Parts: sequence; structure tokens; C-alpha cells
Amino acid sequence: MRFALIVLMAAGLFFAAPGQTCDTPVYRYALQNWPPDDYEVVIVHRGGGEAAEALNEWRSAAAAANVVVREVDLTEGGEFPYPSLLEESPLGDLPWVYLRYPVRGQQRRLVWSGPWEPAQAARWADSSLRRTISQELLADRAGVWLFLESGDRRKDEAAATLLSRELERLEQTLPLPSEVGTTSRPLSFVTLRLPYGEAAEESLRTLLLGSEPDLYAYTNEAMVFPIYGRGVVLYALVGRGINEQTITEAAEFLAGPCACEIKSQNPGLELLMRADWEGGEAKRAATAGFFERAEAAREQVRQAEEKAFVRLRRTASASAADESTEGTRRLACPLVAAGCTPIAILLLAAAGVLTLVVLRYVRRESP
Repeated sequence: MRFALIVLMAAGLFFAAPGQTCDTPVYRYALQNWPPDDYEVVIVHRGGGEAAEALNEWRSAAAAANVVVREVDLTEGGEFPYPSLLEESPLGDLPWVYLRYPVRGQQRRLVWSGPWEPAQAARWADSSLRRTISQELLADRAGVWLFLESGDRRKDEAAATLLSRELERLEQTLPLPSEVGTTSRPLSFVTLRLPYGEAAEESLRTLLLGSEPDLYAYTNEAMVFPIYGRGVVLYALVGRGINEQTITEAAEFLAGPCACEIKSQNPGLELLMRADWEGGEAKRAATAGFFERAEAAREQVRQAEEKAFVRLRRTASASAADESTEGTRRLACPLVAAGCTPIAILLLAAAGVLTLVVLRYVRRESP
């Protein structure tokens, strides 16, 4: 009995687990489970003090941001290890810096290239607006909608008004998956604006416009970039593409139940940014509702145990009743105990009666 109970409990937990996992919305699962992919910086130099400064500066930035640093020292000779870079952007005054996006489709696209200058790494890896984005995401926002102004006031205000209205509607009407054991937290979006011509955020603007191959052709249009997880840009909504349908579709993806897939199977491209995704607010966001979920899991186990015991008691009672009935049948009829069927017993009885009749008839006819 104990072994059967253990098997039942294990099977129940096994089949219950996938349903609980898929009750986590995409934006929260991404924040908790998807580390940001790395950008790549290639620093080409011929040694010297400036080369050392450039390497030290970028390596310091890489310690806190999602970027890796590689160097090419031309004094060592040999073939240039990144020939595709030279095709995209020939070398200029050394030290020369290439910045590339994370790998997508087995390739890295170029973000920017140019000569190194002091404080360059800080401008690319950090900005005030990016710090605000990370803070909002860590505060359990379902998405940060970054509005990139075009410079055309009429277009910008019309698009911004529509976006604000639709997000307010979706916050009220879009359902969140029901996470087991967590208190119901309202769906919350936030809109941030990147003003046209903002010099302090020029690197962020460049990162956004290069996130898709053709966005530079539409810089005269307003753009909206939904951002979720650990700084993942979902995709761009551009000009007339900023409408009720596209906003709703993006919001439904962010707030919908996750398929718990690997990150590369989902849309989006990370921003280059400094953020403490693993500590502070990130830990609180990742463990939100943990104790409630644990208590709910314990309650589920308790209920499974009760149901298992009830089923086992019913089975045991039924078995005992069957054994009692069988014992009674065995006492009443040895033939039943021997495995004879009712029809066979009737045939045997009829044969016995016929035999007695024949014997009596024979005795009467005998002299």
C-alpha cells in the first residue's frame, strides 16, 4: 500500500508540474531565466598607451554590462581575424573600435565602428534612460514601451496619445496567467520617451535603429520599442504600424503564458546596458510569491495524499468483500471452489439424476 501511494504521488506531481510552469507570463519568465546575450567589442591597435587605455576602459565596462572585449594587435603580424569587419568598415586611426550586436542567425551585425576616445565605453554601455528601463523591468513591469521621437511634433504626439490610450485599456482588460500560489498583481506597462536630438542618449538611439536591418529608412517616423525581460527589445512598431492591433499583439505576447522555451526561440534583441539583474530588486522580483507557491505546493501534496488514501481504502474494502463472498461460495459449494462454472454444475446434477433413474429402472426389470 505504501509503495502504491508513493507511485501515485510521484505521478501526480509529474503531470502537475508542466501546467504550473506555463502559468508564468512571458515577461516574468524572461526576467527570471534569460541572461542577456553579449555584444562584442573588437579593439584593433598597434600597442602603446592609448591602446592600453582603450582596452582597460572597455574591459571595465564589460565587468558590469553585457559585452565581451576582443583585441587585435597588428604588431604581432598574421592575418586579420575578422575579415568581414574590414568589408563593412575599413580601419581608420588606431586604436580602432568595432561594436557588434549579439549573435542572431549565426552572425553578428555591426552596430558602429570608429576611433577610440576617452569615456567611449561608458557612453555605449550606460545612460540615464537605460538605467530607468532596467529599474522599471525589475519592478515587475510587463513591458517598457520606449517611444523614439521622430522630430515631427504632429506625428509624435498622435502616436504617443494612441499608445498611451491602448496601454491603459490593455492594463484593464488583458488577463494574466493564473500563477499557482501568487497573489494577483495587476498588469502594468510604462511608456518612456527618447526625445529627438537628445545627445546624451545618442548611443541608445543608434542601438535601437540598428536592431532591425531597415529601420534607418524610417527615421522620419515615430517608433515604439516594447522592451521586456532583461532588456530585450521585442521589435519595432513604426509610423502607421503603431496602431491598436500591433500594440495589442505585442502586449498579448508579453503578458501571455510562457512556453518555457529556450531564449533563442523567442523574438527580440538585447540592449547593451549596465544592470544588476541577479541582485537587489532582481532577486525580489525572481522570488516574488515563492513562499505562497511553496505553501500551495504543500497543500496540493496533502490533497493528493488524501485522495490516494481514499482510493486505496476503497480498493482494500472491495478486495475484502470479494474475498468474503468467495469464501462463502466455497463453503456452500465445493465445486465452485474447484473452479466449476454454474452450467457445468447443472449438467453434473442432471447427469446424476438421470443415473439414479436408470439404476432404479434396471433393478425393477431384473429377475
